[in-house]
Amino acid sequence: MRSAFSLLLLSALLLAGCAGARKATQHPAVGSWSYQIDTPEGPYTGTLTITQVDGVLGGMLIQSNGGGSTPLENVTFEDGRMRFEADTEAAGRVTGNVTVNGDTFEGTLNTAYYGAFPLKGTRQAPDGA
Repeated sequence: MRSAFSLLLLSALLLAGCAGARKATQHPAVGSWSYQIDTPEGPYTGTLTITQVDGVLGGMLIQSNGGGSTPLENVTFEDGRMRFEADTEAAGRVTGNVTVNGDTFEGTLNTAYYGAFPLKGTRQAPDGA
């Protein structure tokens, strides 16, 4: 009985260690981020979702104002700086350049039609957290 309990405890500790190791190695940009773009017309908000598949970053730009969602292209992250591009219906081709600092980011969103605007975001807590 004691050895079965010890085996169960060891298994639980190993699983917890593996889960912690996965979180520790997750890419710093991956996750869902609430964003705000400050424009002369007022703020635009939504969710920026960054994913990583086979080492390649990607994601979606989801607009809260009913503007729909747009796949991200050319997502890069180096030395705390993230860059992405997307083709949007409302603003044409957009390019985001932000500095990620833990669970926040700040930078600019350059648009094809309207120029550049301040962009900031906060990482959303994972589901169940």
